[in-house]
Amino acid sequence: MPTSLSLRALLITLLTASAALFAVGVAIERSQPTHSAAREATETHATTAAPATETHAAGGETSGEATAGEASSTEAPASQSAVTEVTSERVFGINPESTGLVIAAVLVSLLLALALWRLPTARPLLLLAALIALAFGIFDIREAIHQVSESRTNLSVVAAIVAALHLAATAVAFALARRARPGDVTSAAEVSG
Repeated sequence: MPTSLSLRALLITLLTASAALFAVGVAIERSQPTHSAAREATETHATTAAPATETHAAGGETSGEATAGEASSTEAPASQSAVTEVTSERVFGINPESTGLVIAAVLVSLLLALALWRLPTARPLLLLAALIALAFGIFDIREAIHQVSESRTNLSVVAAIVAALHLAATAVAFALARRARPGDVTSAAEVSG
């Protein structure tokens, strides 16, 4: 049976690794266009570019230049709206992929890991770590499912690994909290020494 100190070190490692991998996954996702946005932009381009080759019945002339200008002016908003629709995933009215929330999630994980490393660990801190890791794990599972639906295998694997790390951190934190007696604390000196 692992000691409390080794479980605590494992919890700190899981929180730190999940924060780092989450940040890498978000960076990869933001550097790639979404599958459905690219498909909708292609469909929009095909439907707006089609009139560019039509001829006017009255004059028999092609109106390629005028229609091409019209097509490009209508094409940009359509493709922008497709990108906006796809990238603005909302959960309870909040975009979980906004830059501020991503930074906050990484900071929360790292600060929690730092608190577990440096401060005496009591049951309330362990329970807080478990609840935060569980919440992050639920969002990670949702993200993995979303990435599968977008046909992004690499990102779905990253999201699944981050979810597994968060769920493992949840289990370790709950195990440590269960072992801790109400007045029992593990000092930072015991972990680092």
